[in-house]
Amino acid sequence: MTKLWIANCEIRVEAGDLPSGSTLAFSNIVTWGDDPEQVTEKIKTDLARFNWHLIACQRVDPADDDKDYGDELNELVIQAQGNPNAILLGRFFSYRPD
Repeated sequence: MTKLWIANCEIRVEAGDLPSGSTLAFSNIVTWGDDPEQVTEKIKTDLARFNWHLIACQRVDPADDDKDYGDELNELVIQAQGNPNAILLGRFFSYRPD
């Protein structure tokens, strides 16, 4: 059954795409899917449009309507609820490789 998911993902981006100059980041991504594997593949395909690479999804959990995720993530969930094609990326927390 298709439902809304929240995935915490590690992403490699193209040099120069982030203001920090970093090429690695974590982001929460909200999208629809049937299971965690489908959600992960959907995210991977979407990121490829930017020539970005999904390193891994640390967590992929169904969105819970009764849970408070904080203002930013709550807003992404609300936006996605009305759009079955949504793949919404939250704020990027970038870092540089060691």
